[in-house]
Amino acid sequence: MVAKKPEIVLLTLGAREKFIEKICAGIEEEGLLYRCEEYSSAAQTNISAGALAHMAAQESTLGVGIGVCGDKATLTHESLGNEKSLCSAVADEAISVQDTLAVVSPKGLGQNAARFVKKQPFLS
Repeated sequence: MVAKKPEIVLLTLGAREKFIEKICAGIEEEGLLYRCEEYSSAAQTNISAGALAHMAAQESTLGVGIGVCGDKATLTHESLGNEKSLCSAVADEAISVQDTLAVVSPKGLGQNAARFVKKQPFLS
């Protein structure tokens, strides 16, 4: 049996590579591993970043997932379910996101994902 690595999982759908790279750079800067996968399902064409994040958290051995859909990204923990998130980011500009504690930069989102795992305070 192969043991899974302790990693944060990112599920993406229609996101620009540069946006994803900034999120991953934040995770790397904090010294954690991640796995990034493109989401594909013919059954669900209308899916949100929050729903992707929840699926990613369920796949993560750490229970932490990031969903990136278009120009929006969301960070969540598997215990929060589909509706709530820890923080969000957008590719180019800050927007108001409901049920979210904070909107941060893409790199900050990656850093906060790693900080959540390490039980450190979030960056603002």
